[in-house]
Amino acid sequence: MIAHAISGRGFAKLGVNIAGFVDVKLRQGMYLNASGLNDKPGSRSDRRSWKFGTPETPLDYLFTLGCDDPDKLRKKRQQLLDLFADSIAVTYDELCSRLPNDIEHFGFKDGISQPAVRGKINENTFFANRYIEANDARSNDFARPGQPLIWPGQFLFGYPTQSKQPGIPGSEKESKPAWSQNGSYLVIRRLNQDVPLFEQQMASMAASIRDQNDVDISADTLMAKCVGRWKDGTPLTVSPNGPNSDISDDNNRINHFSFVNEAEVTVNTAHGQQTVASIEQDIIGKKCPHFAHIRKINPRQDGTDKGRNDTLSRLILRRGIPFGKPYDGTNENQERGLLFMSYQSSIKEQFEFLQRNWANAVGRPSVAGHDFIIGQPDNDKKVARFSYGEQQAQISSDAEWIFTTGGEYLFAPGINGLREILFEAKNGS
Repeated sequence: MIAHAISGRGFAKLGVNIAGFVDVKLRQGMYLNASGLNDKPGSRSDRRSWKFGTPETPLDYLFTLGCDDPDKLRKKRQQLLDLFADSIAVTYDELCSRLPNDIEHFGFKDGISQPAVRGKINENTFFANRYIEANDARSNDFARPGQPLIWPGQFLFGYPTQSKQPGIPGSEKESKPAWSQNGSYLVIRRLNQDVPLFEQQMASMAASIRDQNDVDISADTLMAKCVGRWKDGTPLTVSPNGPNSDISDDNNRINHFSFVNEAEVTVNTAHGQQTVASIEQDIIGKKCPHFAHIRKINPRQDGTDKGRNDTLSRLILRRGIPFGKPYDGTNENQERGLLFMSYQSSIKEQFEFLQRNWANAVGRPSVAGHDFIIGQPDNDKKVARFSYGEQQAQISSDAEWIFTTGGEYLFAPGINGLREILFEAKNGS
């Protein structure tokens, strides 16, 4: 698999006019928007020390190569380098790979929750497989339990966007310029993970809660509270007291929750029908705190500062892959982290909104605290409160265990769009 993407600076070098793009963020690039994301000077996310995306290390054109065979991947990489040897300078080149059981470096199963794209490949085939029994009203809004169907214009140019009523298409995401049809904005963000610092801080905050509240809470439980899932992916809303492999190993159960009452649902599987049990509401956040990462980034049916029906229009298609060797207790000085990538049709209203307005904010989408996983607050200190047992616990930290070391905003064209872009670049029209 080879994917292409071009930054605003890259378009300028090609001589291709991108003035028609509504999202000015592409022309500006992530470097100029770093302060708005709270990648602050003097912090570990200081843009001046980024590995790529700076004026000195620009990312004009991005090739993303993927393959299950490492030898084939290296061979294809070398072929590309040889092909463009006389015309490009490599400013960033990194080999990333999946970790065992698809975890990220903090040990949590990753890539669990993704929206499904509405639409059909042909008259009889949906783009995203539908599993919920057709007689259930939720089959019109979800592909699987907890996996919402999203209109493709939230991710691709030239298609209907999300409206306030999930089953009714909104306005079309205009294809302007014409070559943007079937294209998408790509956000790439290199996030370092300081695993020993994260583990030390979680242990310290758990100990503080035990001392101040006289409750028994472990570092692993506090980590789960911050994420909203146990390390195996089991959601706290479904199993608040510990992980459950019967849930985490079942694609029809691992996302079946919405923080409000969720009735049982019948799912069609290859082995017949499966009944997925009902889930009790967690509106006040007693099981999954409101500051938990999964709840900050995707409030599901929660009411938010933008209203109850706004959340679906903020969703992104997220892809992430780890870089660096896992922490083994002795190699703390080695770099490791996650190469985050997301696809969306608006950088400002999707990626930046989630990071700036919700993850980095103490009082949005609900009043509970910062996102302790990816949040970068204005005053450098993350704070949160949550219920534990019959008591209220509070945590705070100014440590940076996830920090940005590179980033850029790009446009990933469709195949026909790429041909048109290259034609325009060659002919100067």
